[in-house]
Amino acid sequence: MKQDLSTSSVQFITSVFATFEQQNEDYVFWIRDGSMTQQIYHSSNFSKFWGCSAETIYDMPMLWINFLEQDNLSLYMSQLQERHNNNYLDADKNLAYYKVTHLDGFNNHMKDNCFRCQCPLGREYIVGISKNIKASQWQDEFQIVKNQW
Repeated sequence: MKQDLSTSSVQFITSVFATFEQQNEDYVFWIRDGSMTQQIYHSSNFSKFWGCSAETIYDMPMLWINFLEQDNLSLYMSQLQERHNNNYLDADKNLAYYKVTHLDGFNNHMKDNCFRCQCPLGREYIVGISKNIKASQWQDEFQIVKNQW
């Protein structure tokens, strides 16, 4: 984690995510600051699905966008804007679908959901979960979302 969260918070988040991730290898958990410009945390599966090191994303938090398939990038950016406009409160509007293309050409089909949370000290964070799903399921769900936009 790259932020000044308390040691107990870091340990708690890491242990919860690590336990879940061991049983659910298709998921990535992540936390960003409220403005979505700083990566606070992402679980160890991040590099498996995005094909770059976890530390790289801490240093360059928006780099992950470069791995999104260009064909659906504009739709994904619209989905991000809709999330922001709804203050991350509408669960249906918080879903996003995208393909991640590794440098070696390998694709992962991702389904993403997130929400805004405010900590007791007043800091806002965006907490999310991304799931690697089967290509056929992704295509079916993506078409439904695409038709709604």
